Amino acid sequence: RRPAAGGGPWAARVAVSHSGRAGGEEAELVVAAMSAHVLEEQLEGDHEPEMKDVLEYADWLGIDKEGDADLLWIARNGLRTPLPSAWKPCQSGEEGDIFYFNFETGESVWDHPCDEYHRQLYAKERAKKYGLPFDDTALKKALGGAGIVLPPQDDDDAASLDSSATSASLGASGSASLSTGADGDKKKKDKKDKKEKRDRKLKKERFQGGVGDATARGL
Repeated sequence: RRPAAGGGPWAARVAVSHSGRAGGEEAELVVAAMSAHVLEEQLEGDHEPEMKDVLEYADWLGIDKEGDADLLWIARNGLRTPLPSAWKPCQSGEEGDIFYFNFETGESVWDHPCDEYHRQLYAKERAKKYGLPFDDTALKKALGGAGIVLPPQDDDDAASLDSSATSASLGASGSASLSTGADGDKKKKDKKDKKEKRDRKLKKERFQGGVGDATARGL
């Protein structure tokens, strides 16, 4: 399965649902009142994301792709993690914006329910890597609250991903640009500023290859 044209790293994981909506009748009425289309995730168990999608999702999560290339397995696993059963991706009828609706609790969010868990997982693994303190309260809350079912992690796959990411980050001269010291701090600040500007755009692109496209994960 490949991402739909014009979509982001999640684009190939959703198709329009033609078989009704999951959850209670009251939740269905809420979504209907929003004039939203309910979509269905399509994620095969052996799905292997392409490197460009892993790198794009790593940006979305705030992962330092160069300095923490060994932690890109977190982004890879994020793209392989199925949407929790109570959640459905939805597309607003007027603007076509993407959001997620929990048909058990009635909660709606803009970001994918698994995003925050993988951001916190990166924070934990990075803290462990650099010997920094880490409070895992937010990580546990993100995991338990969303009802996430994690895919198995293969150490060999992680090592291979690290190697591929390193190769992908090499410049024309064949040398990788590493972020260290003050230069690294400045790059991280620049990344954060740019991320805030592109978040909304990326959120829309990552799930849709066009309204009504059966391969689009967006709304």
